[in-house]
Amino acid sequence: MSNKKSAAAATLGILLLLSSLAEVSLGYETDPYLKSTRTQLMKARAVLIAGEDDKDGHRAKAMAYTFAAIDEVEAAMKSRAHHARLQTGETFATSIAATPAGSNMRKALIHLKQAKENLGAATPDAGGHHAKATELIDKAIVEVEKANAASA
Repeated sequence: MSNKKSAAAATLGILLLLSSLAEVSLGYETDPYLKSTRTQLMKARAVLIAGEDDKDGHRAKAMAYTFAAIDEVEAAMKSRAHHARLQTGETFATSIAATPAGSNMRKALIHLKQAKENLGAATPDAGGHHAKATELIDKAIVEVEKANAASA
C-alpha cells in the first residue's frame, strides 16, 4: 500500500513538473510590459501621495486616476486571455534610471508617461483593460500637468 502511495505521489509530482515545464517552454506568463506599467504606476502613486499642496484638486484627481489605472492593469494581468507568448531577447523598461530633481508632481508625470509607454507596448487584452487603463493614465497626466502649471 505504501508503495502505491509513493508511486502515485511520484507520478503526480512528475505531471506537475511536466506541466510547469510546458508552460515555461511555451513562454506563457504575464506580459513584462504590464508588470513594468504597474511598477511605474505604483511609483507615480507614491510620489503623488507624498506630493506638495493640492492646487485646485489636481493632485487628488491624478491620484484617483492612478489608483484606478493600477486596478485596470492588475485586471489585465489576471486575465487568462492576456497571457502571451514572449519573444526571446525582448526588452522593456522597468524603471527610470535617473529621476530628475524637482517636485513630486514632475516625478509623477515621468512615471505616468513611462507607464503609458509600457502599456502601449504590451500585448493587447480581450477584456478592454488596456484601453481603460490608458484612458485613466491620460487623465492622470492631464491633472498632473494642470497641477504643475498652477504651481508655476
